[in-house]
Amino acid sequence: MAAARAWATGRAPGQGIVTDRAGVAEDLEFFGAPPEIVAQYREGKSHDEVEVHHDNVQAFVLFDGLGSQWRTQTISGKGGTVMMRTGLDYGAVEMAARVMDIDLDAENFARLRILESAALEAWGEEMTRSLKA
Repeated sequence: MAAARAWATGRAPGQGIVTDRAGVAEDLEFFGAPPEIVAQYREGKSHDEVEVHHDNVQAFVLFDGLGSQWRTQTISGKGGTVMMRTGLDYGAVEMAARVMDIDLDAENFARLRILESAALEAWGEEMTRSLKA
């Protein structure tokens, strides 16, 4: 769940799955990350990652691959209009799993739903904070 919350908010304690520190460092360097951040990854000193248990890796990779497949609803009020995510588009899940060669069995689907719930919860908390500000 921590990985989904980090994915949803883009903040510590993590940024996703880190399996290849050298590759991440190269990508960070390519996209212009500050040298001290690149050095942290090269030296294994980054503290902003979330560990994903090996049983959950396929579900998280699928979850990450579904980044643009969220159903949304627009809500208008006195403070303006906001877009709220309401859940994954389940019609896209099976096709994405097939294309990504991920076994979408009952266990992975249940794991995916837990990740979805964690992301929705994190976004809800963010929205509540922003409305109070």
